[in-house]
Order: sequence, then C-alpha cells, then structure tokens
Amino acid sequence: METRADFVLIGTFTVSIIVGVFLFVLWFAQVEAGREWSEYDIVFDTAVTGLSEAGDVRFSGIKVGEVQRLSIDPQDPGRVIARVRIDATTPVTEDSEATLEFQGLTGVAYILLAGGTVDSKPLTPEEGDLVPKIYAEVSGIQELFASAPDVLSTANRVLLEAEDLLGDQNRQYVSNILSDVNNLTSTLAKHDEDIDAIFEDLKVVSSELAAISGNINTMSQNLSKLSVNANRIIEEDAEEILTDLKIVADQAGELAQNANGILSENRAAIRNFANGGLAQFGLFVVEGRQLIKTLDRVLQRMESNPAGYLFGADAVEYQGE
Repeated sequence: METRADFVLIGTFTVSIIVGVFLFVLWFAQVEAGREWSEYDIVFDTAVTGLSEAGDVRFSGIKVGEVQRLSIDPQDPGRVIARVRIDATTPVTEDSEATLEFQGLTGVAYILLAGGTVDSKPLTPEEGDLVPKIYAEVSGIQELFASAPDVLSTANRVLLEAEDLLGDQNRQYVSNILSDVNNLTSTLAKHDEDIDAIFEDLKVVSSELAAISGNINTMSQNLSKLSVNANRIIEEDAEEILTDLKIVADQAGELAQNANGILSENRAAIRNFANGGLAQFGLFVVEGRQLIKTLDRVLQRMESNPAGYLFGADAVEYQGE
C-alpha cells in the first residue's frame, strides 16, 4: 500500500509539471500570436561572420526581434541580405542605422539598430521591394576583422625584419658599441677632475658673459636716452635753426642784389678796364717780371763779391795781419 501511494504521488507530480509546461507554451504562443511584427531587409556590404538565423536584433541595446533568413544578394554577390522580424512598435525611421556587433568575447553576432529622430518619417519599402531596406554601416569590429589579414601580414614582415636586425652581424655591432661606451665612461671617470675644471671655467665664462650683457644693456639704455635727448633738442631748437637759416638766406639775397647794383653802376669803368687797362696791366706784369730777374742777378753778384761790386773790380781785398 505504501509503495502504491508513492507511485501515485510521483505520477501526479509529473503530470502537473507537464500540464504547467503545456500551459506556459500555450500562453507564450498566444502572446506571440497577438504581437504585431514588421519585417526589414538589412543589407551588408561585408561578411557577416558570427551572425546566424534566429540571431538577436536589438534597438539601442534592447532585443526587439530576430533574424529570420540570411541570403546572398543575387544582383551583387559581395552583399549579404538579412531578413529580420522586429516588433512593429520599434521606431525604425528613414535615418535609422544598422551595424553588426558582437556580444562579449563569444563571437556571437547580432544586429544593432540605432538612430532615428522624432521628426523623421517611418521607413517604407522602395518601389519594387516587398519590405523596407536598411543599408548597414561598417562597425569597428568589422573593420578590425577586415583588416586582420593586413595586420597579420604587417606583423609577419616586422618579425622578419626584427630577425634580420638581431642577426649575428648586428649583434656584433651592438656589442662593439657597448664596448666603446664602456671605454668612454671609463675615460671620463679617469678625467673627472679635468671635467670639473672645465665646468668651473664655463661658469666663469658664463659670469663674464653675463657682465658683458649687463654692460651692453646699460649702453643700450644710454643710447636710448641720448636718442631721446637728441630728438628733444631737434624738436625744441628746430624753429630757431629754421629762423637763422631764413635770416642768412635773406642776407645772401641782399648781398647778391648789392653786387648786382655795383656791377650795374660800374659797368662802363669795367668795360674800359677790360678794353685798355687790361692790356696795360699785362705789360706791367711783363716788366715786373724783368725787374725781378734783374734784382735777382744783382743780389747774387753782391752775395758772391760784395766789395768788387761796390768798389769796382780792382778794389784791394782786406788782408789780416
């Protein structure tokens, strides 16, 4: 009796679970049946690795539908068309965007819808299409996957170049360089005192240069003051100088007028002198030259023999006792 009662209890519990699951499936089917859906075609220009049928479709991160079918565009084999079914209440508009994203590190891909403004119109099918189309943007993950072969090729080339760089010959060059650096540091250590002396001399030179710079600065200031003073003198005395120059100019004009008057008054006398007196003046100059030559000869004779010249050629010269 106890064993039969246990079987009845277990059977009742099992039937209750089956009925509950059936009721849940029926409720879920009714909910899904009463829900309105909208279909869209998401067009990808790149591979959709990781995306599969029944994959999620999310709008701003919230699941709103799933992928129903994946197919190749018959007009362009490089394109993939994903037919999706999403909740009809999802605000898909003309400026909505679609991208292929990945969930964590699992590699499972899903379609992410985003964008759309309040003033934008709902997305409608183009002429000849059964459902509206959304042309997907290339996401950062897709760009990474698309460029992965190039990245691997570049990395391989870099590794080969690094291997060449670290060859035996280059390692020997590096070893020689390190040896030279070691020798240089050793030499510098031996001449530590000389280096300190050089730095001290540099400090002295720097001080002298600073003093010279100070002197140059002082000279510059003095020149600036001199320039200011010169400008002030020019500005203050310019009017007086111009007045003096005007007076001098007036006097020169008066002198010219006076000279012109004198020439006008004595024009006849000057003409007479030029006609007759100038010729006589020429004769006077010639006779004067002859007189000078005669006097020169007389003086020479007197200097050579004063007694003979004064008393005659037979005069007795004086003789001492």
